[in-house]
Amino acid sequence: MKLSIAERFSCPTMLLLVCFIGSPALAETYYWKSTVTEGAWDAAENWETLEDSERVAATTAPAGDDEAIFESNATITSIPSSPTSVRHIRIAQDCELTFSHGKTLSAQLVYGEGTLVLTANSDFKARSAASAIMTKVRIDGTAKMTSNSDNLAVEGPLLGTGTLTLYHGATYKGVHLKGDNKDFQGTVIVDGNSNSRMKF
Repeated sequence: MKLSIAERFSCPTMLLLVCFIGSPALAETYYWKSTVTEGAWDAAENWETLEDSERVAATTAPAGDDEAIFESNATITSIPSSPTSVRHIRIAQDCELTFSHGKTLSAQLVYGEGTLVLTANSDFKARSAASAIMTKVRIDGTAKMTSNSDNLAVEGPLLGTGTLTLYHGATYKGVHLKGDNKDFQGTVIVDGNSNSRMKF
């Protein structure tokens, strides 16, 4: 006798399979403490999370599929030696998030009404094929951006007077500076075999 799929798997069994196979790891939302003006990304004491809708001290730093939210000016002075990656970074209005280190930060999306500031040889790298920076970006000193298996789209305007180097993560891919970049007074360098481009 042949059994249908519905007869082979009871509802509890199917539910267990969905929970085990189909559910992604739970992501958390982290808030950089407004009292911390500068500090290390991986220092848990610089972050807060939500517990029963209340903000509480974090026990870890954001990584993986987490979201990092900045509601005040903050300077990241260091991150771990291995590339640090999060899914989203949100920068609130009138706030600046400055990366002042020589390490690599990777994110799928940077958004909000604030400004991402890259300096001191910091490197922003696309996390996945569909990565984008939607905020304003200011280049102070030297910095770089690196695409992944697809192009990294920078939708916000480019500002500052520094030097930005664009690297490609795959052949014929690159960083697309798509915003209104007429106020940028610095230098853009494009590496070889790159599909990077800049709009003015």
